[in-house]
Amino acid sequence: MSRQLPPQPNLEQLKKQAKDLLRAIQSGDPEAFSILRQHLPRLGGATGAPAGADEVSLQEVQFSLAREYGFRDWNWLQAVVQVDFE
Repeated sequence: MSRQLPPQPNLEQLKKQAKDLLRAIQSGDPEAFSILRQHLPRLGGATGAPAGADEVSLQEVQFSLAREYGFRDWNWLQAVVQVDFE
């Protein structure tokens, strides 16, 4: 986990963050791709952005982002934000 939720997290902002990360991955940003590589076993030891980076789904990005925040998956992150903060 390398991120911390803000004091009042907003689900819409988290969704936007995931979409921004997806766009960064699709544009070949190696730093953005490294976040995915940490949480998606299918990417294995790939370095940089692979040729198939445009095949990364929003669900995979959301999963990786949730893991970055220390949650099991996107559904857990979403539930916590909705129940505890909205």
